[in-house]
Amino acid sequence: MKKIEFPQLKFIIDPKKDLEIYKGFLETARFFDMTKDLQFGFYRFHPELEKIQKSKKINNTKTRLIKNYILRIYKKDEKQMKDGLEKTQKIWKSAKKDFFKQTLKIFKKQKWPYGKYIAYPTIWGIYPRLLNEKTFFFPYDCKDKNFISVVIMHEMLHFIFYEYAIRKYPRIFKKLETENGIFWDLAEIFNVIILESPKFAKLYKNRKKLIIIYPQHKKYFQYMKNLWHKNSDIDNWLIKGFDFLNSKKQ
Repeated sequence: MKKIEFPQLKFIIDPKKDLEIYKGFLETARFFDMTKDLQFGFYRFHPELEKIQKSKKINNTKTRLIKNYILRIYKKDEKQMKDGLEKTQKIWKSAKKDFFKQTLKIFKKQKWPYGKYIAYPTIWGIYPRLLNEKTFFFPYDCKDKNFISVVIMHEMLHFIFYEYAIRKYPRIFKKLETENGIFWDLAEIFNVIILESPKFAKLYKNRKKLIIIYPQHKKYFQYMKNLWHKNSDIDNWLIKGFDFLNSKKQ
């Protein structure tokens, strides 16, 4: 039997990625109300950024000022960011063997999807992922190594979860959105259940405040958790969990 190859997660500092993320949120804000998201993820820590964005300057000038603002922070925090990157690499190195061992069992030796597998430190207060690229962001200035472990495992679980569900049940999941709707609900609830389980919790200091469940998922969580613990079978959980959520949202 061919040996399963696990992705080699790389950690790269790149200020252009922070600019891309911010611009992506601004683009989304053209069509949806993103006021709370922008405030929470960007402006509460970077009021100067908000001033630039709300100024009456032309867009090209705003882009240049925003880019310079980001570069200025990267330069100011260069040592802290490099130290944070080194610490994060060590954290992942100590956890990845057991992490991959457990995911191998859960997802029945499913091959990991192709991708870049890059983790970028970010100056922002949110840690998005790019599912198609297999990249995500983490806080470089977080002193709690357990929180960083959770961020990494959370995003890596998403990559293999979506791959498994789409490969195994394309008629159900292939055309569904991965960032909203039932498929996203399943992925987020699954992550909370798995990261709270003893075999994963031992990879970080298990404190409940590190594992956050979205408010809209709380009413479904106990049922979904009980469903998982009946036999811990991913196929059974996916199908029955999908049917359950689908029935509740009709």
